[in-house]
Amino acid sequence: MIELTISRAGEADRRMLLKGGAYSLGRHADNDIVLDDKAVSRRHARLLVDGDVAMLEDLGSGSGSFVGGRAVGERRLQDGDEVEIVPFVLRVRAGAKPPTHVVDVLEVVEGADAGRVFDLIEDELTIGRGDDQDLKLDDHGASRGHALLARRRGTWFVRDLDSANGTYVNDQRVAEAPLEQGDRLGVGESVLVLGQQERQGAGPSAAASGASTPDLPAGAPVVERVAVPARPPAPPPPAAPPTPRPPVVAPPPPAPPPQVPAPAPPAAAVAPAPQAVAPAAPNVLPWLLVGMLVILLFLGGVVVTASAP
Repeated sequence: MIELTISRAGEADRRMLLKGGAYSLGRHADNDIVLDDKAVSRRHARLLVDGDVAMLEDLGSGSGSFVGGRAVGERRLQDGDEVEIVPFVLRVRAGAKPPTHVVDVLEVVEGADAGRVFDLIEDELTIGRGDDQDLKLDDHGASRGHALLARRRGTWFVRDLDSANGTYVNDQRVAEAPLEQGDRLGVGESVLVLGQQERQGAGPSAAASGASTPDLPAGAPVVERVAVPARPPAPPPPAAPPTPRPPVVAPPPPAPPPQVPAPAPPAAAVAPAPQAVAPAAPNVLPWLLVGMLVILLFLGGVVVTASAP
């Protein structure tokens, strides 16, 4: 395996573990190793890695590739060589090994699962026969949810979860007990031994700090990320003084609805004032006729009297 350290003035170094295969170098973002600078060609060079052997091949770049101050077209790189692709310097170290870490494990030494090894990654793990258990045992003597494993300040504890057949530490039935390296944990018909084993990679503790390297498919570059110290949280802003709550004022009573004048009663029918009736003029015609008759009779009497002898 080849370890490649990429340096550029004013920037933090980048470290990569090259497992095997071909790696393209250049300015374009789709290269395996991106060297982002205008002086670098889009497809500048290629590294061919086979175990601890690395070959550098310049791809007709504009500014060239240099090893030991000399331009090269193709060159087998030695441990400690420096490749200059202006403004970058790539340092080669052959025989690099991936980082390793140690994990706590429970190894099944008795029972149907004998030979299985469970890595204890989380701080709390359930163990039992159920499909939803973190450590699932093919053991009919174990309850579905048999026991709980918890790590407190670096020490493992086991707590029985009211299992049917009990939980045992070094052949002693327990409700809750600490576990030390080499202790035998009995669950159903299975016996598991607490121990430690080495694993490749940065480990879960580094993952929590941001310095882990994810597992990548074979042939892909593995970039080592440098943990950045966490910035202390900013102090909370001072609490604003409580705003006094305004007194509760009863709402004014609703305004009465506008008074609508009642319709005036219909005017009583006023009888027309009786008109004074003039008395009827007396009928004088009969009296006139009677008077004329009397006069005629009177005159006739006078005439008769005058004519008498």
